Amino acid sequence: MTVAGPISCMTFIRDSTVLACAIGNKIFLYKLDNGQHLITLSAHIRTINHLLFDEDQDCLISAGEDNLIHRWNIEDINLDRNIDVSPTKSFQGHTGPIHDVCQISIGKFHLILTASSDLSVRVCFIIYLF
Repeated sequence: MTVAGPISCMTFIRDSTVLACAIGNKIFLYKLDNGQHLITLSAHIRTINHLLFDEDQDCLISAGEDNLIHRWNIEDINLDRNIDVSPTKSFQGHTGPIHDVCQISIGKFHLILTASSDLSVRVCFIIYLF
């Protein structure tokens, strides 16, 4: 498979049938079986450092050099039509680039945590599980 440029990070989505690659400040989604480019997601203004697919919430989390976190609902992305898609939520709270993202479920809460070069770890999204 040939991609659009140097990859800074990547993750599988949708039962490992789609590969999400961060190239610069954009996310490119490719079908794994044939390498077909499906859609490009744009919201970051600088390089994306981390991608995380949250299978429980069916969403993709992106974090980058622009100190931003974006949450993309996968069900909002029509993989058959290349249309503009915006993040469903964004988080702005770090003062430095974000380098890592993790998720954890505690009781009825699903948390997304971020780590930044501003020497902080923050809780970005709290999702209540019914």
